[in-house]
Amino acid sequence: MLKHLNLSWNGFGDEGAVAIGEALRNNTILVWLDVSHNRITIEGIKFLAKGVEGNEGIKFFNVAHNPITSAGGCQILESFGKNSSTVIETVDITNVRVDEELWSCIKRS
Repeated sequence: MLKHLNLSWNGFGDEGAVAIGEALRNNTILVWLDVSHNRITIEGIKFLAKGVEGNEGIKFFNVAHNPITSAGGCQILESFGKNSSTVIETVDITNVRVDEELWSCIKRS
């Protein structure tokens, strides 16, 4: 069974993020996902966030180097927090500017 999936540098943008978000909702096996460097914006991050809300298996999630802004980073962090069964250990949001909004989300996570 596939437990690690590296989709970095594929350039699929928001369209790919929608598909991945849908797949994450029904996946309980995947523990490591890298979607860095894919031109995912705040619009695409909404779908990824919805997908991880119901996912209890992801331990490592990398959305680094996507233009998601601090609001997108916050959305991802909050989505993991909505699931009390989550096992998340690492969320990589490298290249997202840490402003007051994101810092507040980090402290709540």
